[in-house]
Formats: sequence, structure tokens, C-alpha cells
Amino acid sequence: MLELFDLHAMIQCHADDPDLSEVAKRVHSAVSAISVRSDLKRATEMMSACKALSLMAQTASSEVAIDREGAATIQALFTQALVLYCRATHSGSKGRHKLQITNHLDPELRALHDRVTDLRDRYLMHFEDSSGWEEHRAVLAVDIEEGMMALSYPHASAYIRQADASDFERLLSAAYSISNQQQAAMSQRLNEELNSLFERRPDFLDILRTTPFAPETFFDADEIPEYLAGIGRREADPHTDPRIGLMRERAGGEKRQTKKRR
Repeated sequence: MLELFDLHAMIQCHADDPDLSEVAKRVHSAVSAISVRSDLKRATEMMSACKALSLMAQTASSEVAIDREGAATIQALFTQALVLYCRATHSGSKGRHKLQITNHLDPELRALHDRVTDLRDRYLMHFEDSSGWEEHRAVLAVDIEEGMMALSYPHASAYIRQADASDFERLLSAAYSISNQQQAAMSQRLNEELNSLFERRPDFLDILRTTPFAPETFFDADEIPEYLAGIGRREADPHTDPRIGLMRERAGGEKRQTKKRR
């Protein structure tokens, strides 16, 4: 009979057990790797959508050019993908360990990485240098005969630059591949420590059984069969539908987001 155990809950319930200190570290590392990979996976999905919309805009006739809302959507997808990439490759904290992705980039991709983070810091997140993205002018109109004077402020902006998007897509693909390799390695280390605990501690199975994992407390009912069917696959990231909206209570007092139904 298949049994599911919540390793996070086990570690919390047995925090004073010194034999579990190493597995606690490895659980945190493995979950951090999955979280980082998830950021890069979502960024990849956003760039695919951005590319599809951009191609639609390029192939549209001049009479049916992309509107401002469509252009804003393209820019929003690109910006959020870039933010997720930077979070995945730069941010490390107590809540999530940082993967050493940039250490595995070749010199060309490392230069692209530096350009991407510079774009985030100097334009997308802060306003230091808008060169190539925005132009602003202040124009004074004067009609002496009519006694009229008026100000206008011409403004032009690029919603996305094709070269930046193409380079970023290449960088993102390489980073996602590296994150997959690192996640697999960290999961393997966790697996090795769990096997060691089964060998060292005859009571380890009993300890695990104090904190079972109930899928219905985490997944929606229609997601459970796919999750159970996927256990043991190399892809250790079970599918859940995107969730948008308010948080609802889980069993045990935790919160989760409600799913947006189509």
C-alpha cells in the first residue's frame, strides 16, 4: 500500500532529534531548488506567450496593427519573466537557498546575464537610464499674432526590443536547464540521506507515520489522480492548475489560493 509522508511536518514535530538535522537541511535545499526551477519555468512560459503575441503583431497588416493593450500585455509578460529570472538567479534568503546558476554560464551567457540584471536595475525596476526605451521632449508652441502660448510633451516608448527579448530567451533556456540539473542533484542527496536513516534508525518508518501527507489537504479533487499517477517519475513537480484570487484555509491552519476556473 502506498503511504505518503509530509517531511516538513516530520522535521517540525521531531525538531529535537539530532539524527534528523541533516535531512532537514537537505529537504530545505531540495524544496528551494524546486522553487527556483518553478520561477524559471514560469518565466519560460511567459516568454513563450510574449513571443506568440509579438509574432501576431509582426504579421498583422498595417490596418490591423497591435493596439496599446496588446503592446502593454507583451511588455508586462517580458518584464515579469525578467523579474522571475533575476529572483531565481540572484535572491537567496532564509526562506529559499540560492542555486549557483550563474557559475555555470559560459562567458557569453554571463555577459547576457549582466545585461539583463542591468536592464532590471536601471530601467524596469528603477528609472536611471531610459536610453533606447523612452524619449521625452518638452515643446513650447507660440503664436505671437494670436497671443497664444502652449506646452506639449511628446513621448515615445518601446514596449519591447526584439534583440533584448531574443537574447533573454536564450539566457533563460540555459538557466532553466542548469536548474533542472541542480534540482535533480539536490533531490538525489535527500534520497541518499533518507535511505541512510532507514538503515540507521529502525524506528524511522514509525517516525514518518506520525506525519502523513493527505493529498486532499493540498490539491483540489481533480488534481489528485494526476499527482498520484506521477509519483516516482523523474519529473518531481506535480501539476496544479494556476491559482488566482483569495487565499482559503487549508487543513491545519495553512493557507492556499483558490483556483480560477475557466
